[in-house]
Amino acid sequence: MHSFCKIFKVKKLTIIFLLLLGSFCVGQENESSIGLHIGYPIDTEVSQYNFGIFINPMWELSEDSYLGGYLGLNYIVLQTEDAGGAELPLADFGASYKYYFLEFVYAQVNGGISYNGPEGFFTVTGFANPTIGYSFNKTNVFVGYRKLFFNDANLDSIEAGISFKFF
Repeated sequence: MHSFCKIFKVKKLTIIFLLLLGSFCVGQENESSIGLHIGYPIDTEVSQYNFGIFINPMWELSEDSYLGGYLGLNYIVLQTEDAGGAELPLADFGASYKYYFLEFVYAQVNGGISYNGPEGFFTVTGFANPTIGYSFNKTNVFVGYRKLFFNDANLDSIEAGISFKFF
């Protein structure tokens, strides 16, 4: 079995890079955060779950809207009755837009590319991730939908997560 720890040991430098990138955001007027999410599949024929960590540097566009980047590491476990199981580690790179439509309630859209490397099922594919969340103190909690554009496979999931603002 290919262990979660082994995959993320390889990605250790990526995690360090994400944390360093986040440190550059300190002192800015922004909504930058670091967090984690877990997901559950929409397609029951491909039993899967996913979880990941991310950093989301964002800067203010107007009083209620923010624009920024999205960097993350995801781990998807696939299981089908016919083909057995597989593990799929992904690195996400993209952009984010957040809009507060009520004082503490926001909608956010993340999108970009997911990269798996030369030994995976694919090297690059797209992802879209609309969420709705609630922000209090320095914490965001959210629910959302994660769409992974990979051939005809349905790897979509409903997700929930939490993130923490840097300051």
